[in-house]
Amino acid sequence: MDGTRRNILIGSNLELPNMLAVDYERSEICWTDSGLARIECAGFSGQNRRVVYTPAAYPFGITVVNGNIYWTDWEIHFIQRVNRNGGDAEPLELPLGGNGKLYGITSVPSQCPRVTTLCASHNGGCQYLCLPNGNGQRTCACPEVDEDSDDVIDCNQVI
Repeated sequence: MDGTRRNILIGSNLELPNMLAVDYERSEICWTDSGLARIECAGFSGQNRRVVYTPAAYPFGITVVNGNIYWTDWEIHFIQRVNRNGGDAEPLELPLGGNGKLYGITSVPSQCPRVTTLCASHNGGCQYLCLPNGNGQRTCACPEVDEDSDDVIDCNQVI
């Protein structure tokens, strides 16, 4: 996104948020907060904020798939799983090796969510970078040019 119409969704009662995941099925964002030792979710506009699980030792990476929330934990060397409505967490043992600090976790759905923008087709007609602006339109962006360079980039050039 290009930053147009940017607003703060969750601006209080946060301590050390680490990662964010999107639950397209429920139109929610979910995140880990290591400082508050919990997993939380809220609607896309920040409404209906709820704690899904606490206490989580040191939650870090997060993903949502098939009605479950999975997260990595730096103190408990397991991937944790809980139903997105809450409940008891179930540890999933990690394979041997490494230091046990998993940073990120990703799930791959069987079908991608239907999300489309003007940038989805032919880079939105932009020569370099197409950024959706939140108004159903797009902004074309250009690479930075060194001040000492003689290169001239026309960012408004549509291809």
